[in-house]
Amino acid sequence: MEQWNVMYDEQNLDVEVAEPVTKPFEGNGEVNVYELPRVEKMACIVHNGPFSTISKTCDTLFEWMKQNNYLADGPIREIYHKGEWATNNPDEYITEMQIPIK
Repeated sequence: MEQWNVMYDEQNLDVEVAEPVTKPFEGNGEVNVYELPRVEKMACIVHNGPFSTISKTCDTLFEWMKQNNYLADGPIREIYHKGEWATNNPDEYITEMQIPIK
């Protein structure tokens, strides 16, 4: 299905990294600081395993959205619950993917 690749443009890739912080601080020319907007409806799925197989999980999420008549209403958010900082085994990685929907 690979529908999620429609949003990917290798030449003009816009990436944001969200990191929770414990206290407010000002951004600078390289770092912007802002609160993620509240999302009313979010389709979510948890991927267990290496990043090399995450596209199959994403395809499953988009297929569920299609079958339930939902459209993406914003960029995909990924939350890395367990990764290389916690284990040397990629099969133990846990990644949550969230997509705002309408």
